[in-house]
Amino acid sequence: MMYTLIAIPLFALMVTPLPYRMTSPAFVNDIDGFIQIEDAYEMEGGFYTTSVVSINQVNALQYLIATWEDSVTLSEIPASYEHVDNSDLREMSYLMKDDSLQTSLIVGLLQTEIPVDFSSHQMIYLVYDYLEEDTLKLGDYLISVNGSDDFTYEFQQTACNERASMTVLREGELLELSVLRQDLGDEGCLFGFRYGTYNELISTSINYEFIETNVGGPSGGLLQSLYVFNALTKKDYTYGLKIGGTGTIDVNGNVGYIGGVEQKIITAIRNDIDIFFVPHLSDDPTDDYIEALKIYQTFDTNMQLVGVSSISEAIAYLVQYEEANNE
Repeated sequence: MMYTLIAIPLFALMVTPLPYRMTSPAFVNDIDGFIQIEDAYEMEGGFYTTSVVSINQVNALQYLIATWEDSVTLSEIPASYEHVDNSDLREMSYLMKDDSLQTSLIVGLLQTEIPVDFSSHQMIYLVYDYLEEDTLKLGDYLISVNGSDDFTYEFQQTACNERASMTVLREGELLELSVLRQDLGDEGCLFGFRYGTYNELISTSINYEFIETNVGGPSGGLLQSLYVFNALTKKDYTYGLKIGGTGTIDVNGNVGYIGGVEQKIITAIRNDIDIFFVPHLSDDPTDDYIEALKIYQTFDTNMQLVGVSSISEAIAYLVQYEEANNE
């Protein structure tokens, strides 16, 4: 009887979903485990991306546990995500990871001045449940909208309850689609998808291989680019250290914001990272570096926290590191 009295409310807590996302510290990932470059120079140290555990729609029990644990944060799930299938969110994460790997290799090669040929596309990264069936799919490349390559302008010029004509590339086949911009009342007039840049490496003189992992998302871009740069540079800029960090990267080498920065700082410190790079793009209180610094200052650690806005800044820091630390 006692077990029943305990089990029933516990079961209720476990099956009650709440509109919150839980983010907690996880682990660091040796980039050598998922990017292999033939004839790479040896490194005494290593480069590491930083992962967190993120759970959408936590149950009531997870919510209670998260409120008691200082290293875990809870955030409300954006209202728009109510219209997204969780499996699509996972697929989006892996599409972003694939783009991150391709872009990182491109950026690393450009930093070493090794010739590289690549292309950039606008790709469908997310679809909502109000998008009409048999139209756009995750992974489609946008080729034109209403006959133009100015996608943003054409989408904005499409009135509510009118259609935009789109040409997309799907698995090597060009398709002509018509997509309705729907009037969703208080939510506005929406097509029902999100798109963004996807970079694809076409050719280069080096031999490389991407190893599949169960880690998704684009936030490893900066560190992956640094790994490629160092692997193809005779001078080893790891100095035997564990170099970690977080931040997206674009083909111009610019670093972008990420999520879960507090948990990533905790993860890095727990895994004995020596240098941790984080995006620093403004003096706004919500800037990743400024938020990271608040958490960093609560720990007694020798890890060096470094804010950067580009891969060039990160490389410059590593270039001068040896001299600065031998004075």
